[in-house]
Amino acid sequence: MIMRHPRSGRVTLMPIDRAVDGLPPGKGPLCFVTESHYQRPGWFTKHIFNRFAALLTQLGLSVWGSRALLVRGRTRGVLRETR
Repeated sequence: MIMRHPRSGRVTLMPIDRAVDGLPPGKGPLCFVTESHYQRPGWFTKHIFNRFAALLTQLGLSVWGSRALLVRGRTRGVLRETR
């Protein structure tokens, strides 16, 4: 059974309460739910830290695995980057 916490909204996996295939209650299979938790970045991260990390990456200093993706266009051959 899937239980959702009323305030936080987190999902908890609970054993099924009824008997399944002759097993006693609570010993049956679990229901699996995959739900990702997304925490929105704060103002400092969004406006200062990300820009500083991007600047360092453009200068050639990698900040904890940061990468710059450059792609050459198919028709004009112009380099474009993701931001």
